[in-house]
Amino acid sequence: MINKIDSLKNLGIFTDYKWEADLPEFKRYNVIYGNNGSGKTTLSKLFDIVRTNNHSDYPELKYKITIGNQPHTEKSASYENIRVFNKDYVNQNVNLDISKVEHIFILGEENKKLTDRIKEIQVILDGDSNDINNRGLKYKLEELNKEKEVLNKQINQIFTDIATIIRESGVTAINKSFYHRTHALEEYDKLTDFTQIGEQKAKELQTEIHQETPIELKTVNINPLIDKLVKYVKSLKMLMPKTVTVIAIERLQNNPDIQKWIIEGRSLHTRHNSLFCEYCGQEIPQERLKQFEGFFNEEVETFNKEIDEIIQNLEVAHQGFANLRLVDKANVTLEHRSEYSEAKERFETEKSNFISTISEIIQEAENKKLHPFQELKLQTVFDTKDILLQAKIIDNILTEHNKRCHDFQEHIEKNKSTLRRHYLIERHDEIQEKRNRLNEVEEKIHSLEYGNQLKNILGIYHYEEEIEKLEAKISHTEIACEEINKSLQAFLGREELMFENTKNGYIIKRNGKPAKNLSEGEKTAIAFVHFTTKLKDKDFENSNGIVLIDDPISSLDSNSLFQAYSFVKNSVKDCKQVFLLTHNYNFLQLILDWFRNINSHGKDKNACSYFMIRNAYVNGVRNAELVKMDPLLQKYKTEYQYIFCKLKNFKFDGTIEQAYTVPNLARKLLEHFLNILIPTNDNIYRKLDKVKFDKQKKDAIYKFINVQSHYTGGGFDPALIGETRNNLTYLFEMMSKTFPNHYKHLESLAEENK
Repeated sequence: MINKIDSLKNLGIFTDYKWEADLPEFKRYNVIYGNNGSGKTTLSKLFDIVRTNNHSDYPELKYKITIGNQPHTEKSASYENIRVFNKDYVNQNVNLDISKVEHIFILGEENKKLTDRIKEIQVILDGDSNDINNRGLKYKLEELNKEKEVLNKQINQIFTDIATIIRESGVTAINKSFYHRTHALEEYDKLTDFTQIGEQKAKELQTEIHQETPIELKTVNINPLIDKLVKYVKSLKMLMPKTVTVIAIERLQNNPDIQKWIIEGRSLHTRHNSLFCEYCGQEIPQERLKQFEGFFNEEVETFNKEIDEIIQNLEVAHQGFANLRLVDKANVTLEHRSEYSEAKERFETEKSNFISTISEIIQEAENKKLHPFQELKLQTVFDTKDILLQAKIIDNILTEHNKRCHDFQEHIEKNKSTLRRHYLIERHDEIQEKRNRLNEVEEKIHSLEYGNQLKNILGIYHYEEEIEKLEAKISHTEIACEEINKSLQAFLGREELMFENTKNGYIIKRNGKPAKNLSEGEKTAIAFVHFTTKLKDKDFENSNGIVLIDDPISSLDSNSLFQAYSFVKNSVKDCKQVFLLTHNYNFLQLILDWFRNINSHGKDKNACSYFMIRNAYVNGVRNAELVKMDPLLQKYKTEYQYIFCKLKNFKFDGTIEQAYTVPNLARKLLEHFLNILIPTNDNIYRKLDKVKFDKQKKDAIYKFINVQSHYTGGGFDPALIGETRNNLTYLFEMMSKTFPNHYKHLESLAEENK
């Protein structure tokens, strides 16, 4: 048990208190009376500090308390087997959460801490309605999700637009009957190269894919013709230096044209078997024919036949090249058309040059025919390299064209793919910008939802899980409603307030409807019910426990006072030591009655101590001190009892001074007595008139109390001594005759308190 408070410094108005030597120690039951503001609650804080060893609010606090005859100071360990009920307990253990649609009440300091933590988390999640800059994580998440939704819509719209372009451009894949956003998105995500092909190339490909299906074209292949031509030219080159021996006909030798004319004439005449000159019509002399035969002998004939054959072959080749026609460029695929057009132009130029070369060679062959007797050399340069090169280029292009004819559909699909890629890449920068922002938003969303371990940031899901755990813990630790309701009814003496469980605490209903406005007395009552219920916890041993209760009936109406008193008494009856602090005189009297009963009928006749807190000013500073309770408060239950005993036991010493205060006390005694005897609203004179007692004595009593208890303006009258003696006798006589049983009990009380 706590024996005494040896010293106490710097705790509120207990600035420098020391336990007086004549002050009795604390006992099992202790009552401390004091007015509001006198230091009762401050004293109760000391007991809580001893319990927790936490005096951070009073850093300069110094105290020494004797507990179990052992010293205990601010440096000692906590003394946990103490329980304190005061305003702090009410504030710490009864919490009204008005943030809920239904007002939730939280009981218990631990549960209040849990609830406060829930509120902190809810501010983190939902923001602070009083701080526009604190919208909470969920608001941020909502805004980010809105932005995410907008970005996704924008990205989807981009791919929808691209799909529309691809579809309308006719470049969908052959296996896609309908091309839409998901197809565009799928193809885009497969891209690895984002190099642009350019608008011009795109236009060309667009034209290509819409061209008609091309047909296979023959290549030029002039090699066989060139081979023959090379052979002819080679033969000519070998023939050119050759000569023939003939009978000279000077005129023919000197005039090749005439020679040519004769050769052709002889051939005509032989063919037509004519002996006459077709020109002049005369017979050709035989001598002349013999001359011609000598000139145009067999060697000459053979030479002429040989060179004629070469000339004929050259002319055929010449005609072959002259008749060589390349296909029109319109028949060539668009892919090769431009290249083919340029190659064709070069080939035609080369062909023209080559044909001219052949013509020149033919002319030289004709000249040799006219000069078979001379050694000649082919002067024309014969080179097939350029014509063959251009022909090869043409053939290569046509070969590619023909290949394209075979894989045309595959090529078209490839071009379509290239165009689809082009349309996708056109908006690549825009897509990447949106996607990059989307990735940032999604990372922020993930961080808000799940937190960031590296940055030690907690997420929404963590906080929501914490709330669930806290709510479950609150629900698990809450006291059963049935127990609370039963205790509350016993404390208040009425059943209008009822508790109902929720997962977050309790709902209190008044007459079946949610109670939103509890009085201070009702809050105190709820807190005290919770306090007394917690006294039954396994971590508090009543038989060794110390309990301090500070004004549990604060703000209660008088109708609930007796029920509250009974509840308090029964709640602490098994505790090892009890301290009851109050400012309420009526409650004090109930406590004193209880203590008197303990002293009279209890096993321990000396189990109760009586104290009060007195304030005094020292150097202008109010200080509190614990002192013995005024004996009047202990002995007399009411002022009426005190006044009766004081007047009944009054000993006259014959002085005016002693008699001077008696009229006032006698008036109060008469008023109390008449209020009991005649409980009406009449004044004291009318009530006295109704009392059946000697009229002269009643008049004397009335005059005594009415005149002598009021201001007269005169001096001291020695007659007061005799009047006091006589009128007190009349007053006691009237009381004994009109209310004998009542008077008898009062007389016994006066006898006890002589």
